[in-house]
Amino acid sequence: MNYYCLDIFLEELSIDSKTGEIRGVYFTLVNVGITLGPLLVALLAVGNTLNLVYWAATLLLIPPILFAVFSFKLKRGLKLRKEHVVLPFRKWWQSRDIRRVTLAKVVLETFFASMVIYTPIYLHSWLGFSWSELGIIFTVALLPFIFFEWPVGELADRFF
Repeated sequence: MNYYCLDIFLEELSIDSKTGEIRGVYFTLVNVGITLGPLLVALLAVGNTLNLVYWAATLLLIPPILFAVFSFKLKRGLKLRKEHVVLPFRKWWQSRDIRRVTLAKVVLETFFASMVIYTPIYLHSWLGFSWSELGIIFTVALLPFIFFEWPVGELADRFF
């Protein structure tokens, strides 16, 4: 959800002639982070044990958790102001283009979420790939998302 909301936020705040490039850079940076996961597995997986991978994930999560804990402290004397944000469901449903894009994104994200879990299990259990091999395979498979997002965004600005 945050991924989708940040995408909408960037689209709304960016200049129309640069929207594609800005979103391309955003998606490139996000995909670099996503690609580092399988690369980390390829480098740290020893045999069939993933202990080092879990330790590395734990160590990488500590700074964001600490940042969140210490950044969002309320100062004494401040009152929280609650504003109810109503989702413009009717407006979303009436806009055919936005509805189709949103539904397509939900279908793709559901597919990607299930494939991230089940494909490595299948390849490891049934086809006999090691975790190190799977890390390299998935890193190479994700490289187009890094290399093509930015240029595609620039093409969208120029021609669409």
